[in-house]
Amino acid sequence: MTHAAAKSRHAELSAEIRRHDQAYYVEGSQLITDREYDQLYKELQELEKAFPNLVTPESPTQRVGGAPSEKFARVKHLVPMLSLDKVQASDSPTKEEMPDRDQRNRAQDEKTLAELRAFDATIRKQLGRDNIQYIIEPKVDGVSISVHYHDGKLALGVTRGDGTEGDDITANLKTVRGIPLELNLKHPPCPARSARRSLHFH
Repeated sequence: MTHAAAKSRHAELSAEIRRHDQAYYVEGSQLITDREYDQLYKELQELEKAFPNLVTPESPTQRVGGAPSEKFARVKHLVPMLSLDKVQASDSPTKEEMPDRDQRNRAQDEKTLAELRAFDATIRKQLGRDNIQYIIEPKVDGVSISVHYHDGKLALGVTRGDGTEGDDITANLKTVRGIPLELNLKHPPCPARSARRSLHFH
C-alpha cells in the first residue's frame, strides 16, 4: 500500500470510528456490533503501525471515546478514567475456511490460547521470573462511572465521558438502588475521601 492510499484509508477509518463513537457514547445508540467496531479499530491500529507518521493526537487510537453530554454539569476527574484493553480473540480460521460454527469457535479458542501462552512466555523471559500472577477483568459494555464518598456519604457521581471530564450525574445516581448512599465506616474503617471506579450499568 502506498503512503497516499494509507493516508486516504486512515481518514476514512477515523471518520467512521468517530461516527460510531458519537452514536454510542453520546447519543446512546449502537450502529454496528462490537466485533465490527473492533475490526475497524484493529485495521486503524495496523495501518498506524505500518505508517507511524499517520498517528496524530486526534486519531481515535489516541483518545478515549465519547464526550460528556451538555445536559449535565461537566466535572474534571481527579484521576483520568482510562479505557480497558480487550484480549484480542483470534479470528482464524474464518467462516469461509471452516463453515461449521462449533468447530470454528473451538479452533479460534485454541489459537487464542496459544497466543496467550506465547505472551506469558515473553513476559516470563523479560522479567526473568517463572512465577507470574495475572489479574483479568471482564470488559462489560455499558456506562462507566466514578462514585465519590465524603465521610462515607455519597457526594459525587461522574460518567467517564472523554476520560478527563465527565457528566455530574449525582442526583440521578441517588435513585439507583445498587449504589449505597452511605458506606459502612466501621468494617473496615472508611477514609474521609474515597472513590469507586468503573462501575458498569446497562
